[in-house]
Amino acid sequence: MGTERPTERFWHPARRADGARHLFAGAPPAEGWSPRETLCGRHLDPSPVSSVEWLLYPTCPECWELLLSENVPPSPAELPTEPPPVGD
Repeated sequence: MGTERPTERFWHPARRADGARHLFAGAPPAEGWSPRETLCGRHLDPSPVSSVEWLLYPTCPECWELLLSENVPPSPAELPTEPPPVGD
């Protein structure tokens, strides 16, 4: 994926690929699914799936690790020293 982090993402099982839940950038499409790039770099079709598939398919470990690496610093020394600003 690009260097900018998307503001919205969604997890979705990729039944037609590897049967794992992957992280996709943007919002889930209302209709008309087409192949999209996942956080782990695969190009998959996030076609509609059943609620059973949501429960049975495991989370892609690569997507999960990449998401964590974007949001969790490698060491406590890299944590922000000031609290985040409070909304107006």
